[in-house]
Amino acid sequence: MVGSRSCVIPILLTVFCCAAVSLIAAEEPAAERSLPEAAKQKIDFVRDIQPILTARCVDCHGPDAAEGRLRLDARQIVFQGGISGPSIKKGSGADSLLIHRLLGRDGADAMPLDDEPLSDAEIGLIRAWIDQGAKWPDGVGADVDAIEKHWAYVKPERPSVPQVENESWVKNPIDAFILARLEQQGLSPSREADKQRLIRRATLDLTGLPPTIAEIDAFLADDRPNAYEFMIDRLLSSPRYGERWSIPWLDAARYADSNGYQRDGRRVYWAYRDWVINALNADMPFDQFTVEQIAGDLLPNPTVDQQIATGFHRGTMANVEAGTDPEEERVLANIDRVNTTGTVWLGTTIECAQCHNHKYDPFTQEDFYRLYAFFNSTELEIESSGSGRQFTGPKMPLPLPSDIKQQRQQLQAEIARAEKAVEQVTGELKQQQPDWEQKLAAAMLKSEWKVLQPTSYEALEGSNLKLREDNSLLAGGNFPGTDIYEVVAETDLRRITALRLEILTDPTLPEGGPGRVAPGNFILSEFKVHARESGGKGRGRKIMLTDAVADYSQKNWNVTKAIDGNRKTGWAVAKQFGQGHYAVFIPQQPIEFASGGSLTFTLDQQYGNSRTIGCFQLLATDGDPQEMLLPETIQKIVALPEKQRTKKQSQELATFYVAGSSELKSHKERLTKLKQSFQSLAPPTTLVMKELSEPRMTRMFHRGDFLN
Repeated sequence: MVGSRSCVIPILLTVFCCAAVSLIAAEEPAAERSLPEAAKQKIDFVRDIQPILTARCVDCHGPDAAEGRLRLDARQIVFQGGISGPSIKKGSGADSLLIHRLLGRDGADAMPLDDEPLSDAEIGLIRAWIDQGAKWPDGVGADVDAIEKHWAYVKPERPSVPQVENESWVKNPIDAFILARLEQQGLSPSREADKQRLIRRATLDLTGLPPTIAEIDAFLADDRPNAYEFMIDRLLSSPRYGERWSIPWLDAARYADSNGYQRDGRRVYWAYRDWVINALNADMPFDQFTVEQIAGDLLPNPTVDQQIATGFHRGTMANVEAGTDPEEERVLANIDRVNTTGTVWLGTTIECAQCHNHKYDPFTQEDFYRLYAFFNSTELEIESSGSGRQFTGPKMPLPLPSDIKQQRQQLQAEIARAEKAVEQVTGELKQQQPDWEQKLAAAMLKSEWKVLQPTSYEALEGSNLKLREDNSLLAGGNFPGTDIYEVVAETDLRRITALRLEILTDPTLPEGGPGRVAPGNFILSEFKVHARESGGKGRGRKIMLTDAVADYSQKNWNVTKAIDGNRKTGWAVAKQFGQGHYAVFIPQQPIEFASGGSLTFTLDQQYGNSRTIGCFQLLATDGDPQEMLLPETIQKIVALPEKQRTKKQSQELATFYVAGSSELKSHKERLTKLKQSFQSLAPPTTLVMKELSEPRMTRMFHRGDFLN
């Protein structure tokens, strides 16, 4: 039964347009379609016929059109007929006008006019329905004068208990209905289950878990006539009962611990899950169970639990993609609340009425938006967050145990003391800053970097190092993917406190360098130094480098990674290409010579193919090592007289000085840990419903479009 909604209706349309039909008599009549066989099965109107009429006919013969004054969604009008007379002759499908129009008999076009004709199987079902008396249940479809008698809302009547042959088998009225059907089919009941099977079935049904060996043994040993009832009472009293039977309800409430859609971010929502479990275990009356979930927050002086219960309607999905319209998401969430309320509490799907009156259930679009209005005065749940969106909406903090409250109070007092200590030390440092600047400026005047003159140099993996007049080295020749540069330089310094590696640009390098391959990056995986006295042999002793600073380091590729002993890390400078950079390395102890000596440098570039240094220079100093670790920007600011500094420069210098205090750093670290501990004890929250102080105006959406 597939197709568009123009089936039986266009067929009847031809019947009603009598004048138009008579005008085509002069044309060659179309070949008459043979009458399909009637279906052999017993026909159920709601299952077999109504879907065909709804899908293929009601567009033209329904509440919005009623072509030829015929509606095929209304029982009275179907049997009464339109302007061409009755469309159905009960008991005789072959003689019914409806069947004739479906087949295109009497010179008329087959219905539906603007769609594919019905299949033989579909016509066979309609023919069989008419042959079997065209039974149309009360209240089904648009009964026009009695729409309130929709079959789903007709009060059920208790049927009489059927008589059975094996009366001794019946223990309650339900058994009688089951046995009557079995006897009708010539069947006998299965034998009664043994106690092992009974406890297994009941335990799995009520708790979702199999019984333990001890529980089985206890039940088998219980000879009381009502042992089964005692076992059921025990299972119903188990906390596992609420956990097991909360599952179908939580499914109906679309409970989830994440937002759905492609981002599927986490949401904190477990308190509502626990509320459902506890309500079931406490045998909460269903009317109370209903009220608290739909409107617990609107009750007089609502309790914490009653507010938690409103989490039922916070289970809607939430799209937090960057282009999401927060108002559209709010509308979609409220529509979901209406549909879920209909499914869970009304026992019917009503989402059709979001866009139009229901096709065969007694719900109008106006009904839908009347229900929508109850949920329309809620807060936005999706809010803008920079270029993206975040899931927010009403949340309620949950009560904390008294011991946790006490811990939080203690932590608050400690945080206040730690903040005061940070403030005090910061004030003292500000007073000490001028003296620090004077000492630093004096040290900078005394210190001087000396360029080291290479006496031997080699690239171990194929590059060619060329010494230039300024004692820098330029790599050329072959281009291996990785390389190791070894440079030996003599020095007359008796004491060295810091070493400096200058990475230089050069017009012969791609895009100026400083790397050998465009766009100019490099990775220095390890920087090593050995020292020996003048006249000594070999490389000498290995120098331990304990600190390093650079004018710039790429994210996750800090210069300190060049002295960490790991060849899979290193110093890099993306994306600051086409310009020089420097790195300063501090030895654990000053390098001292009796009368001068030599230094052997190893620039290990074994990580990252095609990322080797193009041009570099080596320098040394005997100045204050702490001054050498200052970023170049700070050194420039210190060199300026205070009156010549900009406000930004002064602030940058003050921030740098204060941040360098080990005492202040210790206080700040303690403050951070205290705040983290305090936050870890923060009360958990749960999603709840909350009404706006001023209700929103609710309007119907044309075809369900929230913008229209």
